[in-house]
Amino acid sequence: MELQSGLQLAVKHLSAGESQRALDVLSTLDRRFGNHPDILQIRGLALRRLGRLEEAISSFRASLVLADRQPHTHNNLGSALLAAGNRIEAEKHYRRALALKPDYADAKYNLGLLLTDADPAAARNLLQTVTAMQPGNSHAWEALSIALGKLDEPAASLAAARQAVSIAPGSYTAQHNLGQAAMANRDFASAEASYVASLKIRPQSEAGWLGLANVLRSQERNQEAAVAAERAVAANPSNTDAHRVLNELLWQTGQEHRYLASYSQAIALMPGHGGLRTTLAEELMRVARPAQALELLAPPLDWKEHASQVEDIRARAHAALGDFQHAFEHHARAAALTPHDLNLARNHIETLLKAGRHDEALNACDRSLALSPHDQGILAMTTTALRLVGDERQHWLADVHAHARARAIEPPPGFGDIKEFNETLAHELRKLHNTKNHPTDQTLRGGTQTFGALFDRREPLIQMLKTQLELVIADYIAQMPPDPTHPLFGRKAGGFGFSGSWSVRLKEGGFHTNHFHPKGWISSAYYVRVPDEARDETAKPGWFKLGETNLQLGGHESIQRHVQPTPGTLVLFPSYFWHGTIPFNTTDERITVAFDVVPRA
Repeated sequence: MELQSGLQLAVKHLSAGESQRALDVLSTLDRRFGNHPDILQIRGLALRRLGRLEEAISSFRASLVLADRQPHTHNNLGSALLAAGNRIEAEKHYRRALALKPDYADAKYNLGLLLTDADPAAARNLLQTVTAMQPGNSHAWEALSIALGKLDEPAASLAAARQAVSIAPGSYTAQHNLGQAAMANRDFASAEASYVASLKIRPQSEAGWLGLANVLRSQERNQEAAVAAERAVAANPSNTDAHRVLNELLWQTGQEHRYLASYSQAIALMPGHGGLRTTLAEELMRVARPAQALELLAPPLDWKEHASQVEDIRARAHAALGDFQHAFEHHARAAALTPHDLNLARNHIETLLKAGRHDEALNACDRSLALSPHDQGILAMTTTALRLVGDERQHWLADVHAHARARAIEPPPGFGDIKEFNETLAHELRKLHNTKNHPTDQTLRGGTQTFGALFDRREPLIQMLKTQLELVIADYIAQMPPDPTHPLFGRKAGGFGFSGSWSVRLKEGGFHTNHFHPKGWISSAYYVRVPDEARDETAKPGWFKLGETNLQLGGHESIQRHVQPTPGTLVLFPSYFWHGTIPFNTTDERITVAFDVVPRA
């Protein structure tokens, strides 16, 4: 067999999906011609298709040792390395391929995919070049859409996703990606149609069913969303995201009798699945069932990547049960496994505070703030630790009177007064409160919360409210004193944006547990409707409170300020401030809008 004819035969077998036959031909060639870069390169392709990844990488490397100036081999090696999880080496070989062949579209595409998360701007530039070179390449349009989405260019992302579908309407990934892009543009009807189309192509796609569940939920069609989430779980019972969405929907739609059952069923099928057990244990901690969480994590499994999380859950569960000795043992193990994890550090500080070890808690806060001075959770713990040890820095960090302010907002144009606006707004917001129970991962009790970012909605009244609130926020920021060392004032920037926005409707007996906002800088409460009972200045039902924690510190707890809620008033305060509300008892409702603000240059 001649070399070239043998290589052509091997490639023919590869094209026909006959990878082993290709290897047999290459072995014959190898015995006759010895090491040859083309033999080694094609062997790498065949090995890769057979799933023998490490052997494929070795073969590609051997080919390049003999002849380094092979752009296609560098490209293929890059893809094999990426599949093996070696992103750094993969990028080097993609770039080497492009240095050898600057117009190499496939290498540009692969490098663009690799850079999408780390450098989406560079990925966009590469992928735009590929779509210009190959306008009929649907995969390139899909990848470009994803990169544009990462750059917060939703309209351009949607246009690229639609182009991909126009080229390949029968492609599952193109349809699914169009669903995601349409969701980002809040075009829920188009998103739903795309997810449905993707599921016709791949009916057992867990991602497709989960995407459909989310878009249905965004349209307040929660019962249908729960059915879609259930299909996602059925498609892959090990998908913890699908379980989370399903069970949250079951809880909020009043199907408490089915809450968490999907986890138990999946664990019965896969008793050694650490991810399922860990996720369920977190759910149990959220609904105050620490003993059950410990029981779930008791089996001596190989927890692998969940090890530090498991130790952290065990620590929090023991602390909730008052067993601080075992709690600290598990905190120490969690920290040893993941030494710089601030969430673990915050949980450890919580246990120190609960156990009365206040000085140790403050020292731990100082160490954590040295690593991340703006972590709102650590700052919240610091305000408490400073107060408990009597450190005067508490007044600098958390002056509940100077740093938290209540301001009346002006009615938008077209409304005679704020009362008229709030009554109209309340009617609009009630349409969005169509669940029965509070979210399990939120702080309200006895009420409901809207789903998704409220200020992203297009209803005119909500956008009017946003505009009026922005005027007060801008003034609050403008009045901040210059202090670059302060965790609130030091973050003052040229602009601001919203990291979250939502509405809460509390019913009789409703309240907010004490909490802080981990993803904010400035947090808020705007009062749309307030029960008449809130006029009681003695019992203070429905009133906003600052300073009291959720750590159950007994005699060490302290409400440092009350704010009487009045319709049309906006309360702004640092996100690391502990805050909550006092329950009210009338059958009236309490409707608020809340949001978190973050600085932007």
